[in-house]
Amino acid sequence: MTTKGNVYTYGTTGAQALIEDVGKTRLYEGEVRVALDPVFLELVTVDENNPLFVQVQANGPSGNLWVELHEDGFTVHDPEKSTVAVTYYVKARRRGLERERLATMDVKLETNVIDN
Repeated sequence: MTTKGNVYTYGTTGAQALIEDVGKTRLYEGEVRVALDPVFLELVTVDENNPLFVQVQANGPSGNLWVELHEDGFTVHDPEKSTVAVTYYVKARRRGLERERLATMDVKLETNVIDN
């Protein structure tokens, strides 16, 4: 419920089964190591064939940030050695569904359309 009453919200759909997480951290002298939540890691597969997908954003002046991937997280690097807050968005393939991509269904779904 909002101050305007009940509202519709919408989820995104994708071609693959991905699980997402977001967070914030701080670069200190151009580097920070982010260890992902162990429960998140239980739900996903992270390996050479199924890498993490990471987007980072510096929330202040910095250099050209780049990300080094690990199986349990990632490290953000800044060659200019900035100390700045960073937010991140990470996705990984759902464990057990790594190869699924636009899988077809044998059932017919009814379309629900909401008229305003």
